[in-house]
Amino acid sequence: MFRQVRFFFVFAFALLFLSACQMMTPTPVVMEVTREVPVTVEVPKEVEVVVTATPEAMMAHEPREIFAWAAGGQDTTTVQAFLPSTLDIRVGDTVTWKLGSDDFHILALLGDAEMPAVVIPVDAADPTKGAMINPMAGFPSRMPGAPVESHDGHNFVGSGLLSYEPAAPGAPPNDHFSVVFTTPGTYTVHCLFHPWHTATVHVHENTYTDAPDQAAIDAQAAVELAAYEAQVEAARQQGSLPVSMPAADGSTIWFVRAGGLNALTGDFRAQAYDFLPKELTIKAGDTIVWTSTEIHAVTFDDAPPGPEIVLPQMVEGGPPMLILNPEVFVPMRPSPVYDPAQYFNSADIGPIGVNGLSWALTFTEPGTYTYLCGIHHEMGMEGTIVVEPKG
Repeated sequence: MFRQVRFFFVFAFALLFLSACQMMTPTPVVMEVTREVPVTVEVPKEVEVVVTATPEAMMAHEPREIFAWAAGGQDTTTVQAFLPSTLDIRVGDTVTWKLGSDDFHILALLGDAEMPAVVIPVDAADPTKGAMINPMAGFPSRMPGAPVESHDGHNFVGSGLLSYEPAAPGAPPNDHFSVVFTTPGTYTVHCLFHPWHTATVHVHENTYTDAPDQAAIDAQAAVELAAYEAQVEAARQQGSLPVSMPAADGSTIWFVRAGGLNALTGDFRAQAYDFLPKELTIKAGDTIVWTSTEIHAVTFDDAPPGPEIVLPQMVEGGPPMLILNPEVFVPMRPSPVYDPAQYFNSADIGPIGVNGLSWALTFTEPGTYTYLCGIHHEMGMEGTIVVEPKG
């Protein structure tokens, strides 16, 4: 009962309240009001529109094989330089250096290895047993028939002794050196025989667009070769005139260059493998002093064409030992006066030789005597001495 009364009361109150609100609502009046409001709008004088385009992805180039020269010159003209001296290539490219001269060369990329000695003792405990070419230098790091080696800047790869002559009957000549470069960077290629004989290879990403083509590489190699050959010719001209001085006993001391450099440049990369002058006329009793510019031997051999430089010695279960012929690399001077019946040899003389820079011999018997460089005679390095009677 109480709940029904309360509900009724609330309902009645609500009706009353709504009626009162309607009675109190005023009549709306509509008025129009106009007011001027100043508005300032700033308009920019210039609008710069920047459109940014997303560049297309750089295209990767296919790997290619590049050819260059390991050295240059023929016969007694030797260019101990890579041609060209600098290469710009891409990752994945193969570089093949071809033997371009008759001189000895061993190419290598050292990686993390130390520069190997080219010549080592046959027996480290007994030096009297002679010397041989270090197998690490003399033999290629790539086995015959194996794939072309890759170089990442850390591993050692070497050509072994490059030669036009096959190492064995039926074998191909080891006359080139190929390497695939797998990692961007700058690398130095060395000739282990000649410290000044190096090349620089810049390896770029395979998207690099400025790598020269083969024609440009060949053209640059030709330009560099011509400049070196001009230096060799200058060296020959400079050494063509005999040089002498009087001795205390009335005889004459003559000077002959074993090999020649351009005196104006002193560049070891361009050398004449000649005796300069090639032919010299002297008097009986005179002395000749040979001075070497690199590494040469003055050898009087009555059994041409000259001694073998290397004497291979077979080793069971391994590669042969490349023994250096003692007739070439051991001094033999049985007398200070030349005797045609005996063998005379200076061995290796010069700034990188082990037997000094010069070698002398006196001639007392008239005659014509030929001699050669025991190391480079196969390149044609020979000379002639004409001894006339005294007086």
